[in-house]
Amino acid sequence: MEIKINIRKRVFSTTGGRQIEDKAGAPHYMNVWATPADLYGEELYQAMAAKLHEVLAFKLRYCKALEDMRGHAKGYFVEEVATGARYRIYHIDYSRGNHEFVTLKCERTT
Repeated sequence: MEIKINIRKRVFSTTGGRQIEDKAGAPHYMNVWATPADLYGEELYQAMAAKLHEVLAFKLRYCKALEDMRGHAKGYFVEEVATGARYRIYHIDYSRGNHEFVTLKCERTT
């Protein structure tokens, strides 16, 4: 089952000397269809050891825009179109370089 997701850039503003994330003003980076999947095996145990809760992996087709995110995963988040749920991207798996699929490993924030 595929779902529609938005990948957005995180935007921060400074208020009173503190940096605050501006969730309402986050610009769209790209809209894609993705297949959600649960983590399993060693990946699940690593997430639990890092105290990550409600983790989910989104599998999507490879494209150049996703390659440009390499090394900058913390600057983006995923938002489900249907439910509005937001996920923080903590790892991007490029499937051992085969340029077919990319897996975004995320933790739910809202």
